[in-house]
Amino acid sequence: MVGKKFTDAEKLRHLENLWTPGKNSVFPSTQHGKKQLKFQFGWLENWKWLAYSKIEDGAYCKYCVLFSKYRGGKGSQLLGQLCTEPFNKWKHALEKFSTHEKTNYHQNSVIDFQQISSIVTGKTYPVYHQLNKTEKIQKENNRKIIIPVINSVILCGRQGIALRGHRDSGPLNIDEPLINEGNFRSLLRFFLKATTLSGDESFKLARENCTDETADISGVKQFALCARYYDVNEKKMCESFFKICSSG
Repeated sequence: MVGKKFTDAEKLRHLENLWTPGKNSVFPSTQHGKKQLKFQFGWLENWKWLAYSKIEDGAYCKYCVLFSKYRGGKGSQLLGQLCTEPFNKWKHALEKFSTHEKTNYHQNSVIDFQQISSIVTGKTYPVYHQLNKTEKIQKENNRKIIIPVINSVILCGRQGIALRGHRDSGPLNIDEPLINEGNFRSLLRFFLKATTLSGDESFKLARENCTDETADISGVKQFALCARYYDVNEKKMCESFFKICSSG
């Protein structure tokens, strides 16, 4: 498996089918100085990420073999023993294993395994699916926000009611103001009150300003008067600019 490329599903399949020696397995001994040392089964119980290769008589980190980038540590050096090469210097095994599991590349490999495992098993969704889901929710919320505005404009247009009021800017509150803010804002407030009283708060608004307002070089506030509508024949949204109006 070392050095080969696999899909995420194949990586998880290899981990599920990974061969593991039994407790009564006999490991070959190798000469280390004056001692004959060999791999210990107890190491597999102490370090769950550890795997043993019977063919190579060496130890590997099963997560780093499959999920590491083959570079890590100081200066992004090429990874060696336990990752791309077997480790079999049993005299230094405990020290090597303890050091390895503290490295950034090992911890990142474990995190990658956990994330991929959750995605493949359906416990979570890929990042791009989560982003698409968030974008979809945002679009739905934006549509809910604009619905009462559109309905109020349509109603005023059909009934020949003027939109402009004494005050057309600032936050729109549910409570009735002391002054008459005009037909448009009153209709919006009525719509929001009705939906709130019915228990539906999905249309609740807190808009700073419903117009695109700015100031010219002399400091006089102005806003662009536009109409946005749906063209039935062209089957698309259209926007027509009328004129620049002074709000002073």
